[in-house]
Amino acid sequence: MFIRADRVITLCEAKYRSGKIGRGVVKEVEAKVATYANPSRMPIEPVLISASEITRDLRDERYFSDILTLEDVFG
Repeated sequence: MFIRADRVITLCEAKYRSGKIGRGVVKEVEAKVATYANPSRMPIEPVLISASEITRDLRDERYFSDILTLEDVFG
């Protein structure tokens, strides 16, 4: 998690599973966001980083502002 210069919190969730990553990860991240004290009420932008394949229904949900693979991160 980091606070950007434009006062938006980017919350990065990293996942590695032997199977595909599906929509269930949204509930996991929402639960983490709910426990975060955000007294300044900055918007939170979730980003998913995954070494595993992402299901189409997760991509279609458009919950994450970006979904990155390890190739995107490490090049």
